[in-house]
Amino acid sequence: MWSSPSCPSRVRARSRSPCCESGSGRVTRSVSIRSIGGQQPGLCGGWRTPTVRQSGRSRTLRYGGTSVTRGDPAVEGIVLYEKRGPIGTVTLNYGHAYNTLTLESMEALEATLKEIAARREVAVVILQGNEKTFSSGHNFREIQELDLQGVYDLFQRSFRLKQTIREMPQVVVAKVRGIAVAAGLELVAVADLAVAAESARFGTPGINWGLFCSTPAVFLSRNVGRKKAAEMLFTGNLYSAREAEGMGLVNRVVPDEALDEATEALAQAIARHSLDVIAIGKRMFYQQLQMQDFEALAFATEVIVRNSKHPDAVSGIQAFCEKRTPVWHDGIERAAASTEAAARGSQVGERAEG
Repeated sequence: MWSSPSCPSRVRARSRSPCCESGSGRVTRSVSIRSIGGQQPGLCGGWRTPTVRQSGRSRTLRYGGTSVTRGDPAVEGIVLYEKRGPIGTVTLNYGHAYNTLTLESMEALEATLKEIAARREVAVVILQGNEKTFSSGHNFREIQELDLQGVYDLFQRSFRLKQTIREMPQVVVAKVRGIAVAAGLELVAVADLAVAAESARFGTPGINWGLFCSTPAVFLSRNVGRKKAAEMLFTGNLYSAREAEGMGLVNRVVPDEALDEATEALAQAIARHSLDVIAIGKRMFYQQLQMQDFEALAFATEVIVRNSKHPDAVSGIQAFCEKRTPVWHDGIERAAASTEAAARGSQVGERAEG
């Protein structure tokens, strides 16, 4: 089996201080925090694979005999999943609670993403909220009800969710309508790409209520400049989608009515490529960011040399030489129409922005 070079784990979670996140109900079990890195994207050994109940085109995930929704009608179907060709769409469906990231909703979201990663049936995952809210972050009421260990367990769950997004082989595109604040903004920042509607708003308002957004600060400060990140964190103000685009938090902003089309076009432009090669590139990209220039170049050199003999690289280069469209061996079904649409993806996105 072809394998990419691994890089030693460079970051380990040590923090015990909680941040801007929330959940619902008392936490009674702890979750170990694993070191980041050193794991092949999409190789899900050691992950609990949930069973699935399917209804129409959405899925309800279950651990063993216990549903992640805990049987509460108010949170039934809090995470929905729909697959269309090489693209999967995950929807936070907790609208009555502003899509807060509770223990239950994070558990359901993590389980869904891990299943997508393990199945390898899509190349791109679109992560979205509802019409009014992407996510308002953690639930303050839940944090208030938990003791210190409970809050720590809650944030470990949040840690694992972000780690899952980073380590899964698929490119994750955040599709943002409404507000994305605190841990909701953190989801946007940890996603690989992001498209926002003009009406979207972003912020880290925890400081307004005495709880500094420590964990959202991590990925925020890795997306935007240091001074702008500090401004957002210490003022607690909301920022427009255009401001978020200008500081590098989102890739593009489009009129609200064009958000679906623009996000789909971006996803199709990526999904036409081999998932195996996407996984190689995603892993390499994030690992080299923390290296010195020539350390990174040496690492990238080893990756590209091995990549050159991957079956999809061999057949892709042959297709280039023969002036034909490559056919990938990743097992993902791609309609000819989708491939053609993907080739025009960036143009559609530009028209939507205009």
